[in-house]
Order: sequence, then structure tokens, then C-alpha cells
Amino acid sequence: MNGCINDVRKIAPFIHDRYGFAYEDMIILTDDQQDQRFQPTRANIIRAMHWLVKDARPNDSLFFHFSGHGGQTEDLDGDESDGLDETIYPADFKKVGMIVDDVLPFYEMR
Repeated sequence: MNGCINDVRKIAPFIHDRYGFAYEDMIILTDDQQDQRFQPTRANIIRAMHWLVKDARPNDSLFFHFSGHGGQTEDLDGDESDGLDETIYPADFKKVGMIVDDVLPFYEMR
């Protein structure tokens, strides 16, 4: 999705220049990269999210940006007031499914 890749290519320098986030402290996943570790697959997205929060401490500033498709699905565990879980679609969603908000490490931090 070229529009999504362009979003990422614009947001990385923005948060670097405007907020001082170092490029070496970023994991950037786009589906135009040859190295499979940097493809936006379900496993890579979840791994990158865990990397982002693993050493987080109070008052840290973290930035997560997702440019792609998302949706909603029925809330199966009853923790959503509207009865719906939010989802994002990894590049391999047809094979492995959506990523539901319940499995995101940010979810545990709220």
C-alpha cells in the first residue's frame, strides 16, 4: 500500500525532527522491504509492539504509528462497552487473521 508507506516515510522524520526520537530507536515495518524481519506481518507487528513497551517506565514517551487497514470484530470476552474489539490488519491477515486489541501490549497498560 503505497500511501501507507509514504505515511511512514513522512512520520519517521517528523517525530525525529520535532520530538527528538532517534532513528536507531525506531522499528519501521513496511511491505516494500526485502528483509522479512521488517515486513508488517502479524508476528513482526506484535514483536515490535512488545519491544516498544518492554522497558517502559513512568513518564516515558513512546510513539506507535500504524498506517493500514483496521476494523472491528465482536468482543468475545466482554471487556468492551460497545461489544466490539478494535483490530488492525497485518500484511498476512488473509493467512493469520486480524490483530485484536486484546493481544496488544498497550492494552495491558491502560
